[in-house]
Amino acid sequence: MAAVVLAATRLLRGSRAWGRSRLRFRALGDRQFSSGGAYPSVPLSAPLPGVPTPVFATADGQEKFETKVTTLDNGLRVASQSKFGQFCTVGVLINSGSRYEAKYLSGIAHFLEKLAFSSTDRFDSKDSILLTLEKHGGICDCQASRDTTMYAVSADSKGLDTVVGLLADVVLHPRLTEEEIEMARMAVQFELEDLSMRPDPEPLLTEMIHEAAYRENTVGLHRFCPAENIAKIITKEFILMGGTVDVVELERAKTQLMSMLMMNLEARPVIFEDVGRQVLATRSRKLPHELCALIRDVRPEDIRRVASKMLRGKPAVAALGDLSDLPSYEHIQAALSSRDGRLPRTYRLFR
Repeated sequence: MAAVVLAATRLLRGSRAWGRSRLRFRALGDRQFSSGGAYPSVPLSAPLPGVPTPVFATADGQEKFETKVTTLDNGLRVASQSKFGQFCTVGVLINSGSRYEAKYLSGIAHFLEKLAFSSTDRFDSKDSILLTLEKHGGICDCQASRDTTMYAVSADSKGLDTVVGLLADVVLHPRLTEEEIEMARMAVQFELEDLSMRPDPEPLLTEMIHEAAYRENTVGLHRFCPAENIAKIITKEFILMGGTVDVVELERAKTQLMSMLMMNLEARPVIFEDVGRQVLATRSRKLPHELCALIRDVRPEDIRRVASKMLRGKPAVAALGDLSDLPSYEHIQAALSSRDGRLPRTYRLFR
């Protein structure tokens, strides 16, 4: 019994001694790493020592939107605009698209879009191109529309020379091997199947309305490679753009358009595309504040004048799917010409 009591007493003394040493260790740590101890206090209002000085964008209240356009001896137009940051977007825009295709070659522009950034004289494969871009943190894209084919790359500004050389090789010296063409064929087929299965019919209906309006000429040619057996599409309602224009609604539309314009131009790739398309179409670029000034000058009579001109012409109608309840062309034309824009009561879809 005495031995048990003695062992318990020693154990209690040991636990007390361990507790005191633990308290001393914690107090020492608190003094060592506290703000009032030996560790220096660094204020957050002053730059950190040993850290490079950051570079901030200038806050002069007006971003430099000036676009410089230079025409080279070979006729190539170069448009450039400064944008704060260490990355840049550079690309090539060509006056080429589906509107320039002959009918029996319709779809070539779509194929070229899928074949972009494939093997060239300098690069053995697409993987080689992507690996080169990755060294500069870059990404690439190609888009073909009815009137423009655009090759674009976003990368670190330090790799600009490499990116420009890569773009030149991609645009001027593609190999277009049989294997790449077959891969592009599968990509085109997959995209067409995806379009046919989408619940939103707008892309396909846009193609059909262009074909109906321009009779399979110029912009009436398909932007996508033609395919058969496309799934159903929902027809859109026709809206009569006539009558009076409310001043409040017009001002609200102006504000929404200007805000959308300025918000979109905050992104570098969007600025690149805007500069390229404007210079390609008009040989110059209107600055955002110039476009906003033009928007502010729009008056109600301008809306009525444009709407009247649109409605005086014959409408182009395109529909896909079950056409059993589709109004006749004469009824649609009469509804667009009437004051209230209504079709006969038998066509409930358009009431």
